[in-house]
Amino acid sequence: MNENNCVILNWNVRGLNGAGRRQVVRDLVTDHHANVVCLQETKLHLVDDRIIAETLGPQFVGAYAFLPADGTCGGVIIAFLVDAFLLDDVTVGQFTVSANIKCRADGRMWSLTGVYGPQDDLAKRQFMDAMTAMQPHMLPAWIIMGDFNLIYRACDKSNNRINVRLINGFKAVLDQLELKELHLNGRRFTWSSETESPTFTKIDHIFITKDWELQYPTCSLQALASSMSDHCPLLVTQLPSGPRRKPFRFESFWPKLSGFLEVVQQSWNKPCHSGNKVRLLHVKL
Repeated sequence: MNENNCVILNWNVRGLNGAGRRQVVRDLVTDHHANVVCLQETKLHLVDDRIIAETLGPQFVGAYAFLPADGTCGGVIIAFLVDAFLLDDVTVGQFTVSANIKCRADGRMWSLTGVYGPQDDLAKRQFMDAMTAMQPHMLPAWIIMGDFNLIYRACDKSNNRINVRLINGFKAVLDQLELKELHLNGRRFTWSSETESPTFTKIDHIFITKDWELQYPTCSLQALASSMSDHCPLLVTQLPSGPRRKPFRFESFWPKLSGFLEVVQQSWNKPCHSGNKVRLLHVKL
């Protein structure tokens, strides 16, 4: 992986108390080569090196910060690949955890804030005030992400049961902070109530400033699949700026070549560790 690249995984995981749940997150981080991770609703009051190693891998130990859960509610982790990033100036708020980041490869600096927004309407207004108060302490290149429990457009909910005042208030905060949302490709919503007649909303967001976008101008946001949470994982990757690799194509004359079967057998039997079956097939091909 190019250490100049920034691959970000953002996910409300609905708890990391079980070893199996931590393994699901680690598989996702490994499969997609994430080097920046933001997890919400960890339900962990204490996060230590062991938890980070089990959840993300030992390569993240030494470059993480967290917002403790309130009892068994909430909690945020932000973590960075130690070999790629330096972490400094950690700030923990009531709803957020922030840090300044320096890229080891090229010296680029930016701020990241992980968010787990409240569900109570009064607390939502306090949260929006806290967002505004954070700005002077962040670098001009700033990315803020997580489960905001807020929408700023009526179309981000699948029904018309919306709070217009909260929508307008959130939109006003985003405008004041000059934050732009990364467009989510291929999906309208990020959360489902998972009931018989489900409600769908887009309450998981990734917002960036213009300065952050200038540092990473080719970023693309997509949703991933997982059955562990009612929120879908979000992955930020950088699109290639140069010519793209040609896709794999099977040539009909290959089976006629000497040694074809031996090469196929050797490649197919080569160990490949991934929880993603599609990725396993891709690597073997």
